[in-house]
Amino acid sequence: MTYRFVARAAGAQIDLEDDCFIEAGIAEEEDGDGFIMLFQCRAGEPDEQDVSLGLDTPCVGQSTAARRDGGLELLTK
Repeated sequence: MTYRFVARAAGAQIDLEDDCFIEAGIAEEEDGDGFIMLFQCRAGEPDEQDVSLGLDTPCVGQSTAARRDGGLELLTK
């Protein structure tokens, strides 16, 4: 399924102390409403358990609460 929208808001969060993750997101509306895409990854290197569970890749989520681990193929500037 393909979604096309103009992102009018963007943000990021880096948590290096508690959960050790990096998250970036874009939203269709300036106030953060509308269609939303979130990109998450761990801040450090994955351990053996993460690799065996397939949790060593970025996670992509969207506004319908659907998410997919490893759903990111390419991210460029």
